[in-house]
Amino acid sequence: MREDQRPFFRLAVQQAEAAYNIKANHPLFFYWMQDPVAEVLKYRSDGFKYALIAISTFFAFNILCVAGSVFAFSKLSHEF
Repeated sequence: MREDQRPFFRLAVQQAEAAYNIKANHPLFFYWMQDPVAEVLKYRSDGFKYALIAISTFFAFNILCVAGSVFAFSKLSHEF
């Protein structure tokens, strides 16, 4: 839940407590969706995309480090 919406949800709980004479110590808030399966598949697809981006970035960084090390050691070996 977004933080800017939390007061409105709490207000709804307070109104329900007053209207129905109930006590809600730990209310649960849900969003009803048209197609929850599609939403979960979207989360999965986004997670897979970000994982691939992270792996690709790490691979590029590794290649850059190896190339820098090879260059530095090749310069170092020519001095001796």
